[in-house]
Amino acid sequence: MITGYSASTFSKQHVKALLKQNKVCQYKETLKVKSTEEEASARYEKSLEKANGEISRLKAVIVAKEIKINELETSQNELQEKYEILLGQLHQVTKKAHLKGIEV
Repeated sequence: MITGYSASTFSKQHVKALLKQNKVCQYKETLKVKSTEEEASARYEKSLEKANGEISRLKAVIVAKEIKINELETSQNELQEKYEILLGQLHQVTKKAHLKGIEV
């Protein structure tokens, strides 16, 4: 608290008594929150619901990612097969060209 008075002023007995009587500064009453068992249980339930919601959301994300992975694996397999076919065709064309004396 900024008052303009020095700390030694507030350490004097008559000033402390006056502060205590008027309930100011360090003697000010503070409100203490009482947490009942019911409120604690409600907070626990709320946090549990929030955690379960997050778990459900993350499970949905995992399923979506697994579907995407399966699609990419299928696509990769199809492309691999096409690559192997094209590589075989290239080999045949190169072989035919070599037999006819054409440099490739």
